[in-house]
Amino acid sequence: MELVKDLNDLISFFDLAYVIITILSLIKCYKNGFVLSILSASKWLLAYVITLFIFPKLKPYVSDFLDNEYILDILLGISVFTIIIFIILLINKGLSKAVKYTGLGGLDKIFGFFFGFVRSYIIAVCVFTTIDIVYNYERWSINVDKSITFVFVEKGSNYLINEFPTQKEQKDAKEKIKDI
Repeated sequence: MELVKDLNDLISFFDLAYVIITILSLIKCYKNGFVLSILSASKWLLAYVITLFIFPKLKPYVSDFLDNEYILDILLGISVFTIIIFIILLINKGLSKAVKYTGLGGLDKIFGFFFGFVRSYIIAVCVFTTIDIVYNYERWSINVDKSITFVFVEKGSNYLINEFPTQKEQKDAKEKIKDI
């Protein structure tokens, strides 16, 4: 028990969690390389955006299959999203082989290693923001004042929260998408 107290005096829990996330991210990104790491990180966002564009265009063609529009929207959205994720995964595999075949494998791994730092920061900011929204960090039992990384993660979290669209902006965006 005293070892835990000594460790807590040496490094804060927040910094320890950040270091663990960084190490895991560095290993994963180095192993996969830059191209695959960037595609892997962006596939969810890319699939979401493509689904937003394709969904309204496909809906008129499948609207006769189900009477319940709510269920139709859910099934069509999930189906389109899943197909797009599958296509992106196939592209990832093809690009992986192409990058290794062209001899850029070593350089790709080095850039992947450095991308691991960016990826770990993004993961830490997203996890912190999610937890902070549910349970404010000021009520945490850990000491964030002596943390080295907390200030940077909190700045990223504040930026992320400021970039979230308001309810009015979200409604306006939905209307614009329907117009397309």
